[in-house]
Amino acid sequence: MRDLNFLCTIVALYGGHAALVTPQRNVLVQLYDSTAGDTWTYDPKGAIRNTPIVPWNVYNASSDPCADKWSGVFCFNSSAAPCVDNNSGECFVVQLVLEYFNMTGSLLDGQFTNLTTLVELDLSHNKLYGGIPSSIADLNELQYFILYDNMFSGAIANSLFEDHLPNLILLSLDLNRFNGTLPSSIGSLTTLKTIVSTTTS
Repeated sequence: MRDLNFLCTIVALYGGHAALVTPQRNVLVQLYDSTAGDTWTYDPKGAIRNTPIVPWNVYNASSDPCADKWSGVFCFNSSAAPCVDNNSGECFVVQLVLEYFNMTGSLLDGQFTNLTTLVELDLSHNKLYGGIPSSIADLNELQYFILYDNMFSGAIANSLFEDHLPNLILLSLDLNRFNGTLPSSIGSLTTLKTIVSTTTS
């Protein structure tokens, strides 16, 4: 996992006593519904760090994404420890690694607002289209944002990066259908080390 110490610091800022907090579980359910979750192939290339495949049981209210280890969902609890079972305390999503999931559809505006603890969002090698939702700008802890090899399109809003995403290290937008050039606000991202992008079409 990337930058484990940083993940621990982020999650230690939060507290509680349940499993995955309900607003974050709702985000995962919404993501499943908006990207044809019933047709996902769950990492056919074995990309998710040698973890077992566990389908997202979104319609079973007792199925917890963290405790049940839904594929591609990585969580920490308020003690900065990985969530491994129902006794882990209140958990927060820190990584979504959903590459090669055969995801189709678009991301909804406002969809990611409640994933404030997210450090990595990897949606690469799927069939997602449309624009980048403005709620990505709310993810102040995000370090790795990877949309490589999809069908995203349109212009990338300058407001996405302007005074937002202060911890971003890696931005990967290549092999999509974006129009124009990268917004000038990317220059304000002082932590950014790598950009993978040929955005003009």
